[in-house]
Amino acid sequence: MLISGKVLSCALAAYYLCAWFLVGRKPRRQAAVVRYEPPPGLSPAAARYVFTMGCDGRTLAAILAQLSARRVISISPGKDAIYLKDLTNDGIVPHGLPAEEEFVFRRLVRWNGPVRLEKPDRELVSDIEMALKSGPCARYFNRHFGWMTAGFLAAGAAASWEGAATGVFGPGRLENWLVAAMTGVTVAVLAMAGAYMWGSNLQAVRLSLRGLYRRRTVLLLLALVLLFPAMWYLLVRTTEPEFGAFTLSLILISTFAAPALTNYTAEGREALAQALSFRQFLQTAEQDRLDRLNPAGREAQADEQYLPYAIALDVREGWGDDLGIRAMAETAF
Repeated sequence: MLISGKVLSCALAAYYLCAWFLVGRKPRRQAAVVRYEPPPGLSPAAARYVFTMGCDGRTLAAILAQLSARRVISISPGKDAIYLKDLTNDGIVPHGLPAEEEFVFRRLVRWNGPVRLEKPDRELVSDIEMALKSGPCARYFNRHFGWMTAGFLAAGAAASWEGAATGVFGPGRLENWLVAAMTGVTVAVLAMAGAYMWGSNLQAVRLSLRGLYRRRTVLLLLALVLLFPAMWYLLVRTTEPEFGAFTLSLILISTFAAPALTNYTAEGREALAQALSFRQFLQTAEQDRLDRLNPAGREAQADEQYLPYAIALDVREGWGDDLGIRAMAETAF
C-alpha cells in the first residue's frame, strides 16, 4: 500500500486514546461515606441510569419493583411467568410518580386483571431512557458527540484515502475516487452502528460476566456487535484482502473506543457518589436480610423500599435477580 494501513489504524487508535485522556476518563467507583437512605432525588431507575450510564432490562425490573413498593401494583412470580396486577383498582395513575414509572404503569399494567409480563422490546427500553433523559439525568452526562463524530469521520476519510491512493477500485481515476468515497461513507456508518450497539449492550456483558445474566449472553452480544463488520470484511476481502483487513480494523477501533468517551458532569459525579454510598450500605448491611426475606420465585415479603435500589445497583439478591433474569431482556436488541 502507498500509505501503510497499519499507520492509519494506529493513528485512529491514538486519536481515541488522546480523546479518552482528555474527556473520557471516569471517576473511580469508590464510596467514602456509607449512606443509609436512598439518594435524594434519585428514583431507582435514575440511580441505575447514573450507575450504568444507560438503560437495560434491570432498569425496567427496578421500576416494577418500585411500583410494587409503592403498592401501585403487585408482582406475582410463577413457574413459567411473572404477572402484574393493578392495585389501584381503577387504572388511575397515582399522583407524584416519576415520569419513567408513570410511563411503565400506563404501558404494561391493565386495571381489569393480571397481565403477563413479557420480555421488553428495544422500543420500551428506549422510551424509558428518553423519560430519564428529559429529567434531571440529562445533566449527569456529557456524551462528547463531537469527539465521537470526529473519530467516525476520520475512519471514513482514512478508508477513502487509502482506497483511492492505492487504486484498488479500478484504473479509472474518477471511478476510483467515487467508489473510494462511497467506501469511506460505508466504513463511517458501520463504525457508528458498531459503537451504538456496543455502548447499548456493554452493561449486559458485564452482568453476564458477573453471573447476574446467563453467560451465553456474552457470545450473543459479541456475535451481534461483530455481525456487520464481519459481513463487510467477507465482502471486501474477496477482491482486496489487505484493504479489507485495514477497513475492518478502522471499524473495530471505533466500535469499542467511541463509547468510552462518555463521561460524567460534576453533577453526575456527585449523583454517582451518592448512589455508590447507598450501594455500599446495601451490600454490607442489607444483602443477607434481603435474600432471606425475599427468595427467588416468591412475592417480596419485606423491606420492599430497598429492593428496587438493590436491583438498580446490581446488588445480588434472589427476588430481584429472579425478576431481572426470568422476565427482563438480557440485551438491548
